Amino acid sequence: MRVYRADLGKTHLVSRDDAAGWGLRLKHSYSQIVLTGTEASRATARLLTRANGIGAAPWLVSESANRLAGAPSLPEFLRETATYSASLADAHAERGREYLRAIERKALTAGKFHDRRIRAG
Repeated sequence: MRVYRADLGKTHLVSRDDAAGWGLRLKHSYSQIVLTGTEASRATARLLTRANGIGAAPWLVSESANRLAGAPSLPEFLRETATYSASLADAHAERGREYLRAIERKALTAGKFHDRRIRAG
């Protein structure tokens, strides 16, 4: 499986209802999969190493290292991070839906005014 730098933005930790509590949703050259268990741990380690090596901000690397060091275990850290990430994704999706509803309302309102001008003319 080959993962390109362009695909990293579509790669996420995901919260799961299994024993591990997390997985890695990975976009790669020809599809998208969710890795779990040992495969997910290995892939996450490789991706984090690569991301840090290609330009993660020093403060972000430091903050991540401190959070990892303070975690009871790597699996617990990843489970908490995946749960937090899922809550952020849900909030982001809801903001996106609100934005689209606002655009629709604006378009409908603009259409009503446009209809009035046509009829009055």
